Amino acid sequence: MGRLYAIRKKASEYIKANKMIEHGDIIVVGVSGGADSMCLLNILMDIKEEYCIKLVAVHVHHGIRGKEAECDMEYVESFCVEHNIDYRGIRYDIPQIAKKEHWSPEEAGRIKRYEAFNIVLKEEGGKGKIAVAHNMNDNSETFLLNLFRGTGLLGLAGIQPVRDNIIRPILCLEREEILTYLREKNVEYRTDSTNEETDYTRNKIRLRLMPYVRKNINEKAMENINRAAVMLSDVSSYMELQCDKAAEKYIECQKGTYIIKDELWQEEQVIVRMVVRRAVLKAAEKLKDITWAHIDGIAGLGNNTVAKSVNIPYGIRAVRTYDGVRLEKNKPCNSGSRECVPGINFDLDDMLDDTDNHNMKFIFTTEKNKSIDLKEKLYTKWMDYDILKGNLSIRSRKPGDYMVIGSDGQRKKLKDILIDTKVPREDRDKLVLLAKDSEILWIAGGRMSERCKITDKTEKIVRVDYRETTVSDMESEG
Repeated sequence: MGRLYAIRKKASEYIKANKMIEHGDIIVVGVSGGADSMCLLNILMDIKEEYCIKLVAVHVHHGIRGKEAECDMEYVESFCVEHNIDYRGIRYDIPQIAKKEHWSPEEAGRIKRYEAFNIVLKEEGGKGKIAVAHNMNDNSETFLLNLFRGTGLLGLAGIQPVRDNIIRPILCLEREEILTYLREKNVEYRTDSTNEETDYTRNKIRLRLMPYVRKNINEKAMENINRAAVMLSDVSSYMELQCDKAAEKYIECQKGTYIIKDELWQEEQVIVRMVVRRAVLKAAEKLKDITWAHIDGIAGLGNNTVAKSVNIPYGIRAVRTYDGVRLEKNKPCNSGSRECVPGINFDLDDMLDDTDNHNMKFIFTTEKNKSIDLKEKLYTKWMDYDILKGNLSIRSRKPGDYMVIGSDGQRKKLKDILIDTKVPREDRDKLVLLAKDSEILWIAGGRMSERCKITDKTEKIVRVDYRETTVSDMESEG
C-alpha cells in the first residue's frame, strides 16, 4: 500500500505543479483499456472528490484487430458502468479513412481520436479538459524519435504536460510505476497485440533500443532523457519569446505575401533560423513537412545575390529580393506548357511554377496502333487513357503523395520511394510530378505508376512526352 500511495502522490503533485485541473472541471478521458489509460482513469477517480470534477470516459474503436478490439470496448464500458463513470463509445473505420485521406493508419487514428474527444467535450458544454495517458516512457521515445529524424528545439522538448485544453496527468510516471499501481489496486487492463510488433519505428525504440540502453549504458537513461527534455522545454519557451519579438520586427505581410527583412541577417543565427521558421509557418500555415534543410536553405538566401530562390513544400517559394527574402505561392503554369488530348484536363490552381526561365512541357498524344514498341524511355511513357482522363496536375511533391507500385494496387509513400532510390534530399523538391490528387502517376524522368501501365485490357493508349525547354528555345520554336 505504501508504494501505491507514493505513486498516487507523485501524480497528484504533478497535476498541481502543472495546474492541469481546476475545481469543477469536466474531464474527458481517453480510455483504450490498456494499462496506461486505465491507470490514468483510476488516478483521476482517486482525486475526483478533491477537485469536484466530472469524468467522461471515451473509448475509440478503430475498426482494427477484430474480436480483440470488441473485447477492449466491452471491458471499458463494463468498468465505467461498475464504477459509475459516464461512458461514450465511438467507432471509426480507420483503414478506410486513412485510404481516403491518404494518411498513415497511425496518423488517421490519432486525428480521429482527438476528434472524438472534442466532440464529447462539446456535448458536455465545451469547457473542460481532455486527459490522455502519455507517460515518461512515451516522452523518452518521442525525444529520441524526433532527434533521429531531425528536429529543432521544440521537438527535443518532448511531450508537454499541458497543451491548450489537453492534459497529461501521468506523464511523470514510468511504465513500471503504472503497472505497480494497477497491480496494487487490483485493476485489470487490456493488452494491444500490435504494441509488441516491431514494424513501427516507435515500437523498435521501445522494445529494442531502450532496453539495450538501460541494460548496457545507464539504467537511469529514461529519467535523464526526460530531465533533458524538461530543460530543453524551458530553453525553447524562452527562445520562442525572443522569436516573437524578432518576428514582429523582421516579418512583414504585403497582400498575403510574407517578406523577411534584410536586417534579420544581422542577428545571431539561432534567431535567424527561428524567424525564418515562423515566416514559413505564416506562409504555409503548417510545418509538418518542413525540415531543417528547408529552413537552412532559406536562411542561406540572406547572404546570396538577388534572384536566387528555394522551393519548399506546400507550393511555397522563397525568393531573394533587394529588400530581403520573399515567401510566395508558386504561380500556375501557362496554358501553353502542355498539350493534351480530349478528356484530360489540368487543375490550374495546383501547377508547378515556371522557375529560373524554364518551362515544363508535357505533350500528350493518342496512340492508335496498339502494337507500338513500348520500350521504357526516361522522358517518354505510354499510359492507359482511362487512368489519365480527368483532372491532372504538374507539380512538386506534397505531404500524403503516394504511388501505386504493384499490379495488385499496393501503394507506397512517395517519400519512401525517393529514400529507397537514394534521391538526394536537396533534389526531392525539384522533381516534376504528373499527379491526380495525391496519387503520383509519373516522376518525370523516373518511375511511373503501375496503374498507368498498358495491359491487355487497355482500350486507349496515350503517349506522354516530357520536355524541359528554356524560354529562348520556345521563342525559336514559335
